[in-house]
Amino acid sequence: MDKESKARLKEGGIGISSQLLDCKKYQKCDALTDEQFRLLAEAGFDFNPYGNSWDRHYQELLEYKEQHGDCRVPQRYQPNQPLGVWVRKQQENFKSMQEGKKNPLNPERFELLQKIGFVWQRSARKPRKNKKPNANSDNGSS
Repeated sequence: MDKESKARLKEGGIGISSQLLDCKKYQKCDALTDEQFRLLAEAGFDFNPYGNSWDRHYQELLEYKEQHGDCRVPQRYQPNQPLGVWVRKQQENFKSMQEGKKNPLNPERFELLQKIGFVWQRSARKPRKNKKPNANSDNGSS
């Protein structure tokens, strides 16, 4: 946001206050007047940061699926680690949804992910390659 936009917002009685942060975080902007809302919109204020981020990651997931054939993005996926973290978060959100807890995975987002074959359960960790056998294990040579 540029200085001119900040100045116009300040003139309109808007500072970066807890009411603005709540507006951004919870998408509850009823505390703002229509004029304040207009000034924020003109200044480029993002009233739905999670939604925009979610949509961006969803598009990245579609691209991943096109390249790899599935939606199993590793959490530490090197070309795009935030995508791997986001996929993990969706799995956590699904678990919370099943437990009846509040979470950002609404039915529309669930359906979008479901349609592309999203894997809701985390994969079990694969054993490390080159792992030395346990000296105490029975390897059948007794």
